[in-house]
Formats: sequence, C-alpha cells, structure tokens
Amino acid sequence: MGDEEWAQGYAKSLMVYLNGSGLGYTDARGNPVAGDSFLVLINAWHEEISFTLPRLECDGKETKWIRVMNTAGGGFIEDRQPCLPDEHLMVAGRSLVLLRQM
Repeated sequence: MGDEEWAQGYAKSLMVYLNGSGLGYTDARGNPVAGDSFLVLINAWHEEISFTLPRLECDGKETKWIRVMNTAGGGFIEDRQPCLPDEHLMVAGRSLVLLRQM
C-alpha cells in the first residue's frame, strides 16, 4: 500500500504474513535459521470483519492454518481446528487473530 491508501479513513484492517523460513540468517555452523510462519489478522474497526485466508504453497503442499490466539476470545486458543486457504474467517471488532502455518 502507498501513503495515500494508508491515510484512507476506511482502512481499518490488516493481514500480515510472517515467513519464518525466509529469515535469511545462518547459525554458527552455517545452517539456515528457520522458525514457524504466522498470519496476523488485525481488525481496528468496531464491527466484525471477514478475512479471506491466503492460498500459499509450502514444499509443494497447500498451506493450512491453525488458530493459536484470539484477543477477543481471551487469548490463547486450545482448539486446534485447521483453517483452509480461501476460508473466510470472521475477526471481532478491535481484535487480533494469530494463525500458525501447518
């Protein structure tokens, strides 16, 4: 997004992909450093917003997601029901949902 898009009053949500395998670092032995990848869904609007989960490929397989945190639901989630690409996930107003890539 450019400066103009960020300044729009209706821009109240953001989805960010944090690629744990794209860190670009190596350890002391020269091995690549990698971690989990996450998808962060942020809703700054006061009403619920629907997010469409992205379709990504990892090692030739379609990515699935696991919900690990929902600030509207009290924090960490015990339910590890997978979410699929193109699925619509509702995020409550003024909250954040964190998903881990499977």
